[in-house]
Amino acid sequence: MSGSIQEAKRKLSLPALMHQLGLGKYAKKSACCPFHDDKHNSFSIWQNGDGWAFKCHAGCGAGDEINFLELHEKLSRRDAVKRFLELADVNGSAPYVPPPNDMKQARSAFDWHACVSAFTDKHLERLAKWRGYSSEFCSWLKQDALIGLHEGCIAFPVHAEAGHVVGAHYRLRGDDNDWRYYPNGVKARPLVIGELIAGDPVHVFESQWDGLAFMDKSGERSGIIVTRGSGNGALVSGLIPQGSTAYAWKQNDETNGKLIKAEKWLRDLVAHTKAKVLWVKTPEQHKDLNDWTRAGASSDDLLAAMLNADVICEVPAQPQERQQAENKRQPLTIRKIGEILGMSFDDKELVLPNGYLALGERTAICGMGGVGKSRLIMQLALCCRAGRDFLGWETQRPELRWLFLQTENSNRRLKYDLARMLSEFTTGEQEAIKAGVFFHTLEADDDGFLMLDAENSERIATAIDTLDAHIVVFDPLRDFGSDDLNSDRYMTETLREISRITKRGNPKRIPLIIHHAGTGKAGILKATGFDRSSFGRNSKVLFSWVRAQINIAPGSADDNNTIVICSAKCSNAKEFEPFAATLNEETMLYSRDEHFDLEAWQHSLASPRGGADKLNIDVVIDLLPLTGSIPKAVVIERLRDKGIGEKRSREFIGANLAPLGPVHEWHIKRSGKRDEIHLALEPQPEAPSETES
Repeated sequence: MSGSIQEAKRKLSLPALMHQLGLGKYAKKSACCPFHDDKHNSFSIWQNGDGWAFKCHAGCGAGDEINFLELHEKLSRRDAVKRFLELADVNGSAPYVPPPNDMKQARSAFDWHACVSAFTDKHLERLAKWRGYSSEFCSWLKQDALIGLHEGCIAFPVHAEAGHVVGAHYRLRGDDNDWRYYPNGVKARPLVIGELIAGDPVHVFESQWDGLAFMDKSGERSGIIVTRGSGNGALVSGLIPQGSTAYAWKQNDETNGKLIKAEKWLRDLVAHTKAKVLWVKTPEQHKDLNDWTRAGASSDDLLAAMLNADVICEVPAQPQERQQAENKRQPLTIRKIGEILGMSFDDKELVLPNGYLALGERTAICGMGGVGKSRLIMQLALCCRAGRDFLGWETQRPELRWLFLQTENSNRRLKYDLARMLSEFTTGEQEAIKAGVFFHTLEADDDGFLMLDAENSERIATAIDTLDAHIVVFDPLRDFGSDDLNSDRYMTETLREISRITKRGNPKRIPLIIHHAGTGKAGILKATGFDRSSFGRNSKVLFSWVRAQINIAPGSADDNNTIVICSAKCSNAKEFEPFAATLNEETMLYSRDEHFDLEAWQHSLASPRGGADKLNIDVVIDLLPLTGSIPKAVVIERLRDKGIGEKRSREFIGANLAPLGPVHEWHIKRSGKRDEIHLALEPQPEAPSETES
């Protein structure tokens, strides 16, 4: 039979089945649910490695094509299979005739939506006050059909394996510890909120009050499991996906001389999952997480507790054969021309629409030490979160979260820069920035050593997973190296490991590498031109690995307040022209410097005498004849030979023209052409009059 079902799924996929049933308008990633009166999009279908699947996030159900028929036509599993085979015309299945009592059973089914409707605004207000939840979160619970009223008692849905609601778990009034199930025969099942996705973190709670408190404070709306009691730790069996990390929020039960209930819950949870499990500790003075949040715990407090959680179960070791199979590289991806031409791409994946920062791709920022690389990328993160332009570049995706893994800047330096940077943003922008930009700080002895050995790789991967970071900054690359990064071999190994730990569980994450460049004039000259690919130290491997690279060089030999920003590579779009940016020391933010003479800067680097810094009136006068005039273009060309750029030369000459200076401008008439501009040390003679001629 299983072979017939797989054949039927190949012939009649879920979208095709829905169209055949007249429900094609619901066959989308986001749509109203066809199984209940839906005012918000709570239904979705998608394709994964096992085929097609659907889910109603309000609780109607979830599953494959057969589960869909069970819900749509109110069939038993056996009858839904027969019906599906008949619709797919597999094995010559006879037309399906539903038993006469099926509709009777459907009419007597538990009505969870009636429970949700009974939960009024007054109940929402009482819940928020009682449990310390925000009113917005309580409204969301009702909107997503996660809370209701059964016979006047607060209730939560109980879902069958197929995903639809089959009963209620309700609390008897006046007794917080007396919970019942309705109707009779409904067994205890965990409350799962949102999707449980392989590689993503999963948060497990004994009590729904703790789970909801976490969701309210953290903003999470997925990856939540509530076991509905300390005796139900084993019910997580089969729920936590492979590759995920489970955060167990155990309650602080009072010791009674025996194994306390919460400890048994944690032990049972560990025994019934193959995932890595971390015990997140609630402060001892609070009996549980909800008690802690009612006492004032913030999202930052919860995050700190997660980062300090104890690992109580690592991922179990796998048989050697299975491990080898998992480590085996996937076959090469080969596409036909027609497939490539038929591809479509979402421009929203470009964090910087100019192509230099894109989801799932790798970017490098190279510059010598102290030039301001870290501060510049901090500004980029703040602008992205605030939805502001960055140095004239448009930004997108303000919801993305940034994690800076850095080993060079002290907390004092970070505080100084961030306080001044944030002063230029509105209160609302500051809140958005604070909620989505995180820094690894130098406080413990091991904080400054992040070389990617097995232990540090796991520490970093756990931090990325815990924060659900989308853009991970490695600053500087040198301190993450598995060995000497001057070796191509070790540079390659380091970059591969960075890619692996960054994209574990989310291939769309961006590793953003900050790397040191060579010093001195010879090194700075490589920021632009033919040698820009070798600007970073041992950068040929890095340059090949990244999709985009930006080079940063000092604009002056005396200080780094002005920097020159150059493109080294962009695989997604046309490269930008070099430009300068100057630091405002009051705000610690950079802005474009439109007056900076790039040509003069380049000549000053090429000239051993640094002629660009020696432009004065005597230099210009020496180029002018004692009598008569010389074309202005010739003067500018000779100044260029001295390492002085055209823009700077024209501005200087214009400022020294008579009567303010000793230089005179002559206009030489040419037949049929514009006047030719000359320079001279004396005024231009007057043209002879017609009578004189």
